Amino acid sequence: MANYNRLFDDSYTRVHVNFDEFIAEFYKSFSTSSNDINRLFSNTDMDKQKNMLKKSFEHLLKFHYSKNSTDELVKLAQLHRDMEVTEDMYADWMQSLLDAVRVVDYECNNEIELAWRIVLAPGIEFMKHVDK
Repeated sequence: MANYNRLFDDSYTRVHVNFDEFIAEFYKSFSTSSNDINRLFSNTDMDKQKNMLKKSFEHLLKFHYSKNSTDELVKLAQLHRDMEVTEDMYADWMQSLLDAVRVVDYECNNEIELAWRIVLAPGIEFMKHVDK
């Protein structure tokens, strides 16, 4: 039996060593995943956006481990709702994240990808459905 929290934590530790490369790989994949996403980022300060992603990621992880929302996660969800982020965009986000994990985590495999999905799913679902 797999311990998905441990698989995620170990992978995240490996990714975090090269977090700047991870973020770059993520945005390379994500910005080209659809025309709508490309358009959303066309006039974006990417340095600021990369910092926002790091903070957003921390909030998603906190939500996974605590199952308690934070004001920041609620604000993030509202921002995405205001930007009209769709179900497909969330799916593209996750796929781009996994693309980046595959590049940066030298031990990445299907089970580790599943661990990332399992850990991040609660926070993403929260963001998609809170205050609808």
